[in-house]
Formats: sequence, C-alpha cells, structure tokens
Amino acid sequence: MRIKIRKPIDIESQPLPKLPIEPREPKEVKEPKVPMSNKIVYCVIFITCLLSIRIVINIFLPQPHTIKKLKCQQHQRKLTCSGAAPVGTFVLEIPKKCSGSVYDVGGFPFSVAKHGDVFKVPAKKLYVKNLNGNCDVKAYIDSAPLQLHYPFTWITTNQHTVFTVMHGGKVLVDSVSATLFDSTARGPWIAYTYDIPGTSATVIGDGTDVIHIYDGVS
Repeated sequence: MRIKIRKPIDIESQPLPKLPIEPREPKEVKEPKVPMSNKIVYCVIFITCLLSIRIVINIFLPQPHTIKKLKCQQHQRKLTCSGAAPVGTFVLEIPKKCSGSVYDVGGFPFSVAKHGDVFKVPAKKLYVKNLNGNCDVKAYIDSAPLQLHYPFTWITTNQHTVFTVMHGGKVLVDSVSATLFDSTARGPWIAYTYDIPGTSATVIGDGTDVIHIYDGVS
C-alpha cells in the first residue's frame, strides 16, 4: 500500500482573484455659500470706507478755488441754469434791460441778491424769476461759499398800502401802513422787511397783487 505525500500549497505565492472595479464619478466640492445678509454688510462697510476716505481728503486737502460757467435756458420769464453741482455761490451777470423786474434769485429776494453789478446768492437753486425779455445772461458757480443774513422779507407791488403780519395764529402787525416798514424797490417790486429773523409768517395786504414771502436767515 502506497501513501502519496502532497506538497504543501504556498498560499502567499498564489495570485489574488481580480475583483471588478466600478467606476466612480468625481464628487463636486461645493464652496460654502455666503449668506445674503453678510453680503449686504460687506457692501455697507465698503461704501462707508469710501465715503470716509473722501471726507478725510476734503477736510485735510485744500480744494482749489474754481469758477465754472453754467448753461441756462429761459422759459417765459424764468431762467434755469445747469452744468455744475449747486455748491458754493451762484453768480449772475444780467443786462440792466432784463434785470429791472427780477424779484427772486435762486430762492432769495432780490434785495439781498444784488452785489454791485452782479447777483450773488448761496448756490442752492439755480434759477432767476421774472426776466424782461430774452437776454444774454452769464451764470457761474463759484466754489467759494457765501452766507446771507436777512430778516423776514416779503415782495409785492405798491398796490398794497397796508399790511397785516401773522405768525402761528397770532397777529404781530395789525393793519400797518406800508411806509412804516424798511423797504427796497426794484422796478415794479418792493421788498419789505420786518425784524423777526428766521420766522415763517403770513402777510396779508389790502390789494390783490401777489405777495412773495421769504423766511429770514439769522
């Protein structure tokens, strides 16, 4: 009887079975989303920084003195100008043949707007009211600031001979003759003043012509 002796199998030398490999799609790495509220905050911070830089520049760096010419258009008897920011002084050269009936320059009464041969007012509203005809008006913005101080003023014609001034339902002036008020005339217009600076009041006359009222600036 023969006994067969088998050789031991070397497991480590045997090749490993190949397993099928399934292809995998690469995963997209999504960047974290920035909340909308954070974006708004960043924008506000950015704009604030820009404004702060501009303010610092305007404060610490001297700005040059400039005078810019404006373009003006006339509709009926009102002249409106544009071409520069309303900052500084509104300056106008109006021929005498056209300026005789001007009563309002940039929202100020003519009695404080006239400076020699020109009109000058703080540049807030760039217009002139009640020109006579079409004239070659020259208008400018001067970067130098201008401050005007004047009492409560009203402008009307000599049709009114008596005035009543009221403020907050209280009568300050009761049917007083026009000759008792300080006044300045220009063409058909008369600018009257009363010593209540910075006060808004109502003026009632004894005529029918329009009354233009200007609050005082103290």
